[in-house]
Amino acid sequence: MTTALCVALWLAFTPAPTQTALPPDPSLIRVRVTTDDAGVAEELAARRNSVTHLAAALGANKKSGLTIVTRPDDPADIVVDVQDRGVTVPKVVIGIGRGMGSPTGRAPLDPQPVKAAQLRVTVTIANDKEPVEIKNTNRASDTESGWKSAAEDIAKQIDKWIAAHRAAILAARRGH
Repeated sequence: MTTALCVALWLAFTPAPTQTALPPDPSLIRVRVTTDDAGVAEELAARRNSVTHLAAALGANKKSGLTIVTRPDDPADIVVDVQDRGVTVPKVVIGIGRGMGSPTGRAPLDPQPVKAAQLRVTVTIANDKEPVEIKNTNRASDTESGWKSAAEDIAKQIDKWIAAHRAAILAARRGH
């Protein structure tokens, strides 16, 4: 019993070995997803929600060679800024109404117009002043899953843009 007590005390008071952080992989493109803090509270919360969706969508593709930067003091190679998100009501909607997803499986008696989610971001190489604007091209609905779908669509476009500009991004990192 005293041996067990001594071992427990020794483990409790012995400092844990320090782990040295591995240097970041130089081939990874560091991406920061952000939005401006200005605006009406409801709109700001919606944009912050899209920041979360977009960061998750960008980080989900491990083959793209991206890493998401979350701390403000960490350097980033690319800055993705969520500019705005809004909804439009298309003039013509072709397809199944939103009633098919309802618990009863029937369309409501007084159907509301279908609203299309539109997300707009800018992508900028760090230390560059010329942002590129990207909008979702899919037909996402004004629902939580629709906004995630819009973010995933933009993430695919950003992946393609980064692949096309990888050399310039890495050159900007080196300061050339």
